[in-house]
This record gives sequence, structure tokens and C-alpha cells, in this order.
Amino acid sequence: MVAAMEMRSGDGAAGPSSREAASAAARISGHAASLGWSMQNGIISEVACKLWTLVFDLWRGTSPGKRAGPESQVHRPRLLDNPRMRTHVLIAAAALAAGVHLAAQQAARPDPLVRENATQEVADHVYIIPDNSVPLVPNVGIIVGDTGVLVVDTGMGARNGATVLREAQKLAGTKTMYLATTHVHPEHDLGAGAFPVTTKMIRAESQVQEISEDGLAITERFKAMSPFNAEVLKDAQFRKADVTFKDSYDLDLGGVRVRLMAMGFNHTKGDTVFFVQPDAVLFAGDIIMTRLPNVTGPESRVQQWLSSLDTLEALKPKLIVPSHGPTGDAAMIAPYRAYFRRAPV
Repeated sequence: MVAAMEMRSGDGAAGPSSREAASAAARISGHAASLGWSMQNGIISEVACKLWTLVFDLWRGTSPGKRAGPESQVHRPRLLDNPRMRTHVLIAAAALAAGVHLAAQQAARPDPLVRENATQEVADHVYIIPDNSVPLVPNVGIIVGDTGVLVVDTGMGARNGATVLREAQKLAGTKTMYLATTHVHPEHDLGAGAFPVTTKMIRAESQVQEISEDGLAITERFKAMSPFNAEVLKDAQFRKADVTFKDSYDLDLGGVRVRLMAMGFNHTKGDTVFFVQPDAVLFAGDIIMTRLPNVTGPESRVQQWLSSLDTLEALKPKLIVPSHGPTGDAAMIAPYRAYFRRAPV
């Protein structure tokens, strides 16, 4: 049976069998699954070499794990010549790519901490604490007027919230402090408990509803991601709103007006954006970023997201601050629109 499945060249030399290729693909998948652990423990080279050796053996048409001598190189046809073998190689390569991607994410991933003393001025009245593209860290906004300061997003848990508070206090002094979030995922909202009771929490009604319906379910999922997450989110609770609004709310910070807008279900049910009117700075949440859209629920709709993009583009923002990743200008909108126009409705 195995002989019948082998690929043969004109001179009768056999290439690797499907059984050999499948076995190698399985071994590659196993190595790929362990690659993240290996990178974290500083022993990537041996595992990576095994992976590449297996893929290369398959690709050139030698039996996996066997050294190819001149004879095999001459007589064995390339594995690429046989569709069945080509499929096995693609599976193996996909497993390798997945393992390397997982390893790259896990190996050097820093703890999700908002950086202290890293606040940057990006407009006359707007400051951000950039996330430095660290996963599970938001771009935090601090908008400063003559009489008040608005903080947008808090970081994950009280430890991050305290860092954001200290940075905001440097700019706020004795001014009234307001707090709001782009959505209620833990890295954006669950540092609110670190802010003093005098801070005024503003929420869209859709956020209040989402918290009421879903509670801390997503927080438990975040805790399960790592011991560090579990530690920083210990005892975290959603902060109750002092001010709520349905569709939009204009906040006067003294010479600086910020429009808060509930955007409907794009990334989450409670998506909220912030437009700093004198500076034309838009805090867009996860609705606009430089990476692919983060669609998180069955209620997300292509038409809703496209409508949101139209609404935000009409504001003519000069600077867009996304929830995560680099800032940009209105040109960030076009790639998202093109992406969703290609998606099935």
C-alpha cells in the first residue's frame, strides 16, 4: 500500500511517501506548538533547526530526517512535483509559521503596564501616554482645559490606573477631573477604581447596558491569559457612572470642548469616541487602528462599521489616536473602509 502511494520518477526512484510526509508534518506541528515555550526559555535554536530541517527535507523530496546524498538529489523528484506531497509541505509550513508567530508573541511580550513619565503632547490641549505597541496596553488620552481635565482610558487594573492618575495629576493640578473610556474591555476601563471619588465618570448608556448584561465575564477571560493579568485585575470592578448620555455629550473643560459620541456596536456594544474640537483630535477607540479590525462579537455588522467610519471622517480629524498602536491622520480611515467593503455583509 505504501509503495503504491509513493511518487516515482522516470528511472523508478521513489520520492517520499504520503505517510512519510504526513508523519513529518505531524512532527513539525508538535515542534511548532512547543516553539513558544522554547523561545521563552532561551533555547529556540535547536527547535527552530529541527523545524526547518523537516520542512526542507520535504521540499527537496528526501525522506524526512535522512541526509540527502548526491544519489537522492539526482534521482528523487522534487516533492513540489506531486500535488499530494505539495499539500503536506504547505501544512507543515503553516504549522511552522503558526509556531513562529506564537513564539514571537509570547517570547518577549512585556507586561501590560502603562509607562510612567512617558506622556507626550500631541496638540495644544491633548496629551497621550502611548502604548508603545505593547499588547493589552491602551493609548491613554489626557485632554486639558482651563477648568477641567478629561482622561480617556485607564489601563488594566488599579496598578495601571494609579499610573495614569499620577500622569494626569501633573497636568490637572486642582482642576476638575473627568474620566471616560473608549469601551469596557479590561485594559481600557478597569483601572478606574484607582481614581479619587471626586473624579466624574462619564459613560454612554450603551456601556452601562453592556456592563449590566455581561458583568465581569470578559475580565475572567483576561485573567486566565496570564498570572500577571490575574494579579493586576484582582478585585477589579466597573466604576459607576456619574454622568450618562445616549448618543452624544459635549463636555466643556474651559476653553476646550470635547464631544463624546456613542457609536453603536462596532468592536463592542459600548464603543465611544472623543473629538477634541479646537484641535481636531479624534480618540477613535478600536473603530480605527493601523492593524486589522478587531471584530469581537456576533452583533458586529459591516454596515454599522462603515457608517461609523463615514461619521468619523466627516469630523475631518487632523490626528487620530487609536486604542492601540501608532497614531495617524484621516488617511487611516480609507484602509478600514476598503477592508469592510470587501467583507460579506
